[in-house]
Amino acid sequence: MRPLAIVVLAQALWGCASSRGLEDRAVSPDRLSRLAGTWQGSFLSPETGRAGTLRFVVTESGALASGGAVLTDDGLLRPNGQAAPPIEIGIESLRLRDGWVEGVLDPYRDPGCGCWLDTTFRGRSQGDRLLGTYTSCADADEVAHGAWTAERAGTPRHR
Repeated sequence: MRPLAIVVLAQALWGCASSRGLEDRAVSPDRLSRLAGTWQGSFLSPETGRAGTLRFVVTESGALASGGAVLTDDGLLRPNGQAAPPIEIGIESLRLRDGWVEGVLDPYRDPGCGCWLDTTFRGRSQGDRLLGTYTSCADADEVAHGAWTAERAGTPRHR
């Protein structure tokens, strides 16, 4: 799959203080089914200069969603010059409301700084395409923002 163009949406970003969980993790199964499946795309943070690919899988069980993401940072190298391995991250919470996807990733260790990050994301659902922004926080003083986009992998389900 060729890289997708990054589209930055003008929208309010969540602060680091609100990065732990969503109030309402349960959504109606019919809305949740719109997210179920495998998604592939890209991310970019002009602030940090980091960019790469992402892949996430959303599974549904009744009215709850779960899943995980795999991020590959195209510019991050190990001290020996080899590319850093992909990072596997769980999705702590996820919801779809009024055409907006909102979620929180499990805390994860950033391979670039070695610090723990809390990341929230929000995006607009447009059929089999998601476009949005994210905020990653290492602590109260270190915040990075970026954009992401993803398309449903495989057979389109909703257009």
